[in-house]
Amino acid sequence: MQYHLSCPICLKEDFQQFIVDLPPNNDGVYEVTCPKGHIFKTDILSHHFQTLFENAIHSLSNKYFIESFVSFAACYERFIEYFLNIVLISRGVKISSFEEAWKNIAKQSERQLGAFIFIYLQEFGVKPQLLSNSNIQLRNNVIHKGYLPTKKDCMKFGEGVLGFIRPVVELLKTESDFDLELTKSVNYTGIFDDREIHQHYMPYQLFAINRPINETDKKTISDFLNS
Repeated sequence: MQYHLSCPICLKEDFQQFIVDLPPNNDGVYEVTCPKGHIFKTDILSHHFQTLFENAIHSLSNKYFIESFVSFAACYERFIEYFLNIVLISRGVKISSFEEAWKNIAKQSERQLGAFIFIYLQEFGVKPQLLSNSNIQLRNNVIHKGYLPTKKDCMKFGEGVLGFIRPVVELLKTESDFDLELTKSVNYTGIFDDREIHQHYMPYQLFAINRPINETDKKTISDFLNS
């Protein structure tokens, strides 16, 4: 993953950004060495599903098709978790209670999907648009049957995931009940009690969780690959 960072030590002398490649990890904390040799820790504030989607595109551009497909699939599941988190906490459920309940279905994707469908139905009065049957079959073939996806498969599935997530994000952003939790949610990804972390950085995301919806949100997988 590529990020444009600034060194907190160099900032005392001159503000300059530099590009760094960071392999994604689970806690989002990275040790970085700037071009002048200063070493510092940065906390990348990014929702897990967003990082997975960007990793899928990055892997696809480098022709790592299996990693790309699996990252798209994981992004799909983690977005379902994110949606349930936002809606339920906005309705008064404590974060700790949500996390405790989630443990019961954390390893069961079908139950997660079922929870998503009925919470969505309860909130918006209609059933959600899900992945197409062909994409579900493709996912099952790759994840459970060892099918080796091609670039075309990754593009198709990635577009399906993109088409699933974007309308839900847009719907959440049009409902004022979810505004506060959407804004706050990125902070739940950070580690703010570690004094060794020198900066907290929120990259420009491919999904408009913490920014207005704009032209970026009309791009296809091909657009991202060619940009």
